Amino acid sequence: MLTLVKSPFEIAIVGEGYKPILNDFLRNYLPDAILLGGAEEGNLPLLQYKLSEGETLIYVCQNKTCKRPTKTYQEALALMAE
Repeated sequence: MLTLVKSPFEIAIVGEGYKPILNDFLRNYLPDAILLGGAEEGNLPLLQYKLSEGETLIYVCQNKTCKRPTKTYQEALALMAE
């Protein structure tokens, strides 16, 4: 029902340090979020051109449009609340 009312967030975590950030997301109940990503970009269109050498970035997207990248879980949650 939730997806009928509001499009889910697509959260891409890309970079070598993705695991701790992914774990932060997994520790919380976020029924309106789809998580994806890893140490490399992969083949999914949402992940293309998101890898930045030496950084781990979080992209909060919705309806295939991403907000500015962020580096922390807390900043990503704030973007989701906007």
